[in-house]
Amino acid sequence: MKFSTDYVYNQLDDEWKLVWNALNTMCIACIQSTETMHQSESEGVLYYHLDGITLPEDTTLEEMLAFLDFFMSSNPQYYFLSNMLLGDTFTKADDDSEEKTVYVSKIALCLYNAFGSGVARTEATEKFRNEIETVLELVDNIENATEWMKLKYIHDYVVCKVEYNHGVLEDGNISDEEDEEWLTQSAYSVLCDDREVTVCAGYAEALALLCNGLGLDTLSITSVDHMWNKVLVDGFWYNVDATWDDKGENASISYDYFCKSDDAYAKDVEQNVKSHTPMEYWMEYVPACKANLDAEGNFLFEVIEAKIQNNFYQTS
Repeated sequence: MKFSTDYVYNQLDDEWKLVWNALNTMCIACIQSTETMHQSESEGVLYYHLDGITLPEDTTLEEMLAFLDFFMSSNPQYYFLSNMLLGDTFTKADDDSEEKTVYVSKIALCLYNAFGSGVARTEATEKFRNEIETVLELVDNIENATEWMKLKYIHDYVVCKVEYNHGVLEDGNISDEEDEEWLTQSAYSVLCDDREVTVCAGYAEALALLCNGLGLDTLSITSVDHMWNKVLVDGFWYNVDATWDDKGENASISYDYFCKSDDAYAKDVEQNVKSHTPMEYWMEYVPACKANLDAEGNFLFEVIEAKIQNNFYQTS
């Protein structure tokens, strides 16, 4: 059973695929290991981290961050990874310019402190796997379940499992300390955390994890301030935003952002359109979502205004 997607990986060049494969190998070893991970101190803070890995020559800071977004968004099963990383950087002036570019030669991905020790990670991994198996078994027991039915079940499960953690966004941003406390960027916050609160990254990563586990190719996409999913169902890609379909405790499940096209999202209010506009580096990789489904799985057809020119021919 596979919980990741190769959609972006398959579009990378060979050099970056090697880096991806190396990170993947490290993460698998981390899951299987009962040892405490490496520890390093930076600016007075102690971090648990994986082994360091060398990047392709002259990798810019922006290129590295984009690549890591691709990797982590494509691999929600690595619940223990935080958004922190350690790295070696250097700067050099651009040709014919006084501008300097920041380059990254080596990085090491960091873990949430809660999963740094081997004992804690072993317990967390078992709990994580058990919850995944429980949910997927429930879906497997649905008689004659279509791909759309499977997606809807996972969407509803995620929406009902947690509430949005508004408390960590009081100042508009999630601090490193709050992320460490609440595991906001991990599917673990949805599946296993008894506090049952998360933010958009948790919703998206959990949905991607479970949908991929069911064989539905699913991406988690990031914008400047949000994360949601694109899911392949019966040959069509759809946008799915479980975060925004969660209207809060005791509210009915919404399907306003479930199985929608890019055009449907683009017709939303201005701020919401901004939140559903992928980061620029995603643009050449994301699949186009061209269809809409209603809450019953039926196609929604848009009215197309068109004029047809009729040609009349007279014969003698």
